Amino acid sequence: NRTYLKEFLCRHNQERFYVGMFDMNDLKGINDGHGHNNGDLIIRTMASSLKKAFPPSASIFRIGGDEFMTILYKLNLKEILDRIEILRQNLLRSPITLSDHAITTLSFSCGFALHEENMDFEAVLSQADTNMYIEKRKIKGLLIPPSSASCKDPQ
Repeated sequence: NRTYLKEFLCRHNQERFYVGMFDMNDLKGINDGHGHNNGDLIIRTMASSLKKAFPPSASIFRIGGDEFMTILYKLNLKEILDRIEILRQNLLRSPITLSDHAITTLSFSCGFALHEENMDFEAVLSQADTNMYIEKRKIKGLLIPPSSASCKDPQ
């Protein structure tokens, strides 16, 4: 995945797109409480849900244990956020039965940043990651510094 991602970015550095970072909430709790097979089920469910949420032009990468990255073309931020809200609602309405018959729902934190022509991808990725962790702290009820910036569409 990482090799393909680097090749992909070399080919598309001249383009405008949004980078989205997704982090699944409490995967460690699933792994610890219900086993890694169930954690794998949750990861597969998240991957499938992301593929359904975005158009075929989207690229989706699993970049870590419970983290995914999306590259989204031809969508503005409002369209992306609308799709994220639908994804959240669909996941809440779709409980997952684990192999030990426990039932859970899937939730995630996410953040986005805009990549424009010739921007440093690492800086864009870092901003998307920062925005994701800002959301994650909000979900956990932690204090957010007032200087935190949100992602906005360019005018």
